[in-house]
Amino acid sequence: MNFRIAAVAVTLVALLSSLGGAAQAAPPAGAPQENAVQVSTADAEPGRVAARGCFDWHSAVAGYFGWSRAYPSTCAVFGRPGLRVGYAWAVPLFSNGRVCVQARGYKLIDGVRKARWFGMGCGTSGSGTVPWGNVAATPAVRGKVQLGFLGGAFSWRH
Repeated sequence: MNFRIAAVAVTLVALLSSLGGAAQAAPPAGAPQENAVQVSTADAEPGRVAARGCFDWHSAVAGYFGWSRAYPSTCAVFGRPGLRVGYAWAVPLFSNGRVCVQARGYKLIDGVRKARWFGMGCGTSGSGTVPWGNVAATPAVRGKVQLGFLGGAFSWRH
């Protein structure tokens, strides 16, 4: 047994022990599992594994009189030095709306990574990347309706 497998096994046993007792055998195939996290690699970038739904489109509503509240993702991003997180957004086809969207990223200020909002553009769709770095946090967006337009609904993903 090589060192990496042994380290993973020790970590897994410690995690299971901290969750309430000794490690138990897995339930039979097809049996319902409570609190199970499904993992999918179908939509993930190479080298990335994500829980199901992490790259799905999320709904948001832009503010009419200023920036809306933050709409967080259902998944967190565990960063690394130099990481940039990509966002995309779009107004529904049936809408007469145009919005401006900002995405949350993390900027190094005085040696500390601090959350900041970065512009992702205005109109009916857009995309971009934001600095993230070595931060574990949840991506989020906010929006506001462009003057003279109706409708503030939009979808986004990271």
